[in-house]
This record gives sequence, C-alpha cells and structure tokens, in this order.
Amino acid sequence: MKTNTKIPYALGPDGDLVSAEKAERGVVYCCPSCERSVSLRRGEVRIAHFYHTNNSDCSGESVIHKTAKRLIVEAVEEITRGGSVTLELLCENCDAITARSIGMKSITRAEEEVVIGDYRVDVVAFLDENPALCIEVRNTSEVTCEKAQGLDCYWIELDAYDVVNDSMVWRPVASALKPVLCESCKEEARETIDILDKYGYPRGICSTVFRPGQSPYIVALEECWKCKERIPVFWWDGVPFAQDTPPEPRPRTIQYRYSKQYGGSYWMNTCPRCRGSQGDNFLFLFGGGVLNSEKLFLRKEEQGDGSVTISSGRSVFNNFIRTMNGGL
Repeated sequence: MKTNTKIPYALGPDGDLVSAEKAERGVVYCCPSCERSVSLRRGEVRIAHFYHTNNSDCSGESVIHKTAKRLIVEAVEEITRGGSVTLELLCENCDAITARSIGMKSITRAEEEVVIGDYRVDVVAFLDENPALCIEVRNTSEVTCEKAQGLDCYWIELDAYDVVNDSMVWRPVASALKPVLCESCKEEARETIDILDKYGYPRGICSTVFRPGQSPYIVALEECWKCKERIPVFWWDGVPFAQDTPPEPRPRTIQYRYSKQYGGSYWMNTCPRCRGSQGDNFLFLFGGGVLNSEKLFLRKEEQGDGSVTISSGRSVFNNFIRTMNGGL
C-alpha cells in the first residue's frame, strides 16, 4: 500500500537524522521507520519533506514516533558535546513556565527502548551508568497509570510533534520529577521559612510546595487582618471548616475555635502574634486566597442524593456573606 506520509526527517548515509530543510539533493535518504529509500520534496510553496516513492506500510504515526525518539537521543549527544537542552516545567505553586537547563552534569548518554524494571521505556537518559531520566514519547496514547506509578525513576512524557518541531526544548505533557518553583515562588518560600523560624515553628512540620502528600501541612503567608503582620497559615487534608483533629505534630496556631460567621466551631488558623482567628473562607474559598489552589483539595461531604459538595455548604456561605454585608 502506498503511503502519502510527509516525513520531516530522514536517515542520511551516516545514519544520522537530517531535516528536509537541510537535506542535499542527490543524496540517498531512508525513512526512519521502515528504512526504505525516500525522496526529497522542497520548494518555495510547500513545506519541505521526504516521501516514499515506492509502496510502504509504515504510517505517519510510526514515522513521527521513531523520529522523535532519535531526535531525543541526538539532543543528548549534543549535551555531551557541551550543549544543553532546555526543560520547561510549570511552577508547582503558580503554574508559571520555569525553564531549567540540562547539561553534562545531569546526563551523559541516552539509549532507545530500554527496560527499566517491568517496563520498556522509549528513551532512557543516563548519568554515567545510572538511569537519570526516563523519556516517553506521546503520539497517539499517553503513559498508562500503571506505568506512571511503577517506574522507579524520574520520568517525563514529551509530545512527539513538539520534539520534531524543536528537539532542544522539552515541554513535558506529564512527568514525575522533583517539585520546581519559579523565582518568585522561591523567594516567597525563603521568606516563609524565615517567618516560620521567627515564630519558632519546628523545621520539617510543613512544606512550602503545593503538593499534597509531600507533607501533612502546606504553608503560605497571609497578612493578619487584625495586627497586619505577615504570618504563616496552613492547609491540611480536612479543610475547610475541619471538624476532625488535624494530624500531629500540629502547628500550635491551628486551634479549635468558635466562629460567629460560620455559626459553630472548627479547627482554624490563628495569628502567632495577636492570636486573631484567620477564617477559612478567606484562606481557602475566596478568589485570591493564599491557599485557594486547584492543587490543594478541599474536604467534601456526600449528600443524601449521592451528590458531593464542599463541606461549608451553600447556606453557611450565604449566611457568611450576609453577615459581611451587615445582615442585608
């Protein structure tokens, strides 16, 4: 069966990938998937590409997938020659794009189709002889949950077309890496740690990274409405309006108190300086709250009809708004 697949890269005489834009006429090139000869098509109107002149069973999907894997290996080879690859990640807290450079201190070589544990990985980058990063190439299907959880190594998944377009910039569509913070969030984290030390909170009791499961408590800074000091406030699995005792060791400023606006008592944040209560609505529910993040889940309650709602309930929220508006 003849295929009309447009092939962006082909194998040159030395086995290296050559883009259609840089290919020389009169040179024999081969398809990176089926390894049969291909022809070059390049003009002023059409996008340059290779194509099969004879019958070929290889599909566009297989061509792009194999091309992307080869380009990743060649990108690592460029690293070994003193170059670098840019890894673009999202800040764990604010989702800002954060660029990291991958050089020879991180990776020294790469291989295709390597078995890691129970799984075959598209490309594995090594630091000396140790696997440093597993790289999966997504073309039509994504990494399965089983594989994502079972890989005993840091891993990223790259879109095949992104790699073909620019193999020296990696933009993961999925990953399991150490948390990354942008410069702004790093500065915020440093200030948070300084303020935790100022008020005598034990080190290791919480995390500044918005990744539940890394620590029982996630901390951020808020201005106390009463004394106007910058103070630490905490998220944990149970907010908002927590009724169950928070996990130990518990920050001493998380206390069980009565709230007139809420109409009952719950475990809440308090100010370490003036002891003022810091309401859950402002921290977790209102837009702009320092701990209002899609990354930090909120306690939900099942209703009698099987539906699930935020534990505050609409009536509590509306009563709170009415109170703030002077009972109107």
